[in-house]
Amino acid sequence: DKWVHASLMMAEGPEAEKYAKKLADAEKKREEAKVKARAGEKEAAGQSRRKKPRIDVGRALEAADETAPQIKLPLPFTLKKQLVDDWESISQMDPHMLVTLPRKPTVSDVISEFLEFKAKRTSTAKQQHLTELLEGLRIYFDNSLPVILLYPQERQQFADITKQHPDVPVSKIYGAEHLLRLFTKLPHVLGKARLASVESAQLQTNLGEFLKYLQKNHATIFLKNYEEYTPLAEGGEASGGGGAAGASSSGNGKEASEGGEGKDSEDGAEDEEADGMDTEEAA
Repeated sequence: DKWVHASLMMAEGPEAEKYAKKLADAEKKREEAKVKARAGEKEAAGQSRRKKPRIDVGRALEAADETAPQIKLPLPFTLKKQLVDDWESISQMDPHMLVTLPRKPTVSDVISEFLEFKAKRTSTAKQQHLTELLEGLRIYFDNSLPVILLYPQERQQFADITKQHPDVPVSKIYGAEHLLRLFTKLPHVLGKARLASVESAQLQTNLGEFLKYLQKNHATIFLKNYEEYTPLAEGGEASGGGGAAGASSSGNGKEASEGGEGKDSEDGAEDEEADGMDTEEAA
C-alpha cells in the first residue's frame, strides 16, 4: 500500500467493486500457488531423506497372492508355547534334545481319536467331510515332514528311524509335536489354493476345532520331556531320542550276537531290563 492523490482514486460504484474483486481473486490464486510450491518442496525433501524399506527375501519369494482367500488359523496360547519350547529344546539346548521316536500317540492316533470324539457330536454328512479333510491333512503331513517340518538337528534321527521302519508312513512314527509345526505352514499353503469363500470358512472352522482339541488334551498328546539323541550305529540301534529299543547297551548287543550260553543270554536280558528302567527313570 502507498499514499496516492485523491484524483487517482476510483470513485465508488459497481465498476470499483468489480475491479476490487478481480484484484482479490488474483491475490488468492498467488497465495494458493505459494502453498502448493512449499508443500511440493517438503515432500521432495522427505522422500530424499526416507530410508529404503527393509526387504524380507524369504517373504518376498514366498508371498501369497493377495487376491486369494486367506485362511486364518490362530493358535491358542498353549500351543504357541508348545512351539517355542519345542524350538528351544531342539535348537538352543546343548546337547540338543529331540522327540523320542516312535511317538505314542502318533499323528494317525491323534487324528483317529479326534474323529471318534467328533462322531458323537456331529451329523453323518459333516463327519464324512471332516474325515476326508483330516485324511488329506495326514497325507500332506507324510509328504511335507522331511521337506519343511524338520530342524537340521533332526535330520539324522529321521534318516535312522526311516531306515528302521522303511515301510511305515511317518504319520505312524511321529507325533503331535511335528504335526503342530504343520499348522504354522498351512495358512500360506492354503492361501494359494484359491478356495471359494464358503469352502474357506468351513476349512477354517474344522481346523480350528482340531486345534482346540489339541489344546484341551495337551497334557496327554504332547511329550513332556525330550531326550538327547545318539545316531544309529552300523548294525546297531539308536539310543535316547531313537526310541525304546535304543536303551540297550553295546555290550549286551555283542553278547547276543555271539550267541553265548543260556546263562549269558539271561544276564544280557537282565542288563537290558535294568538299562531300560534307568532310561525310564531318567525320562
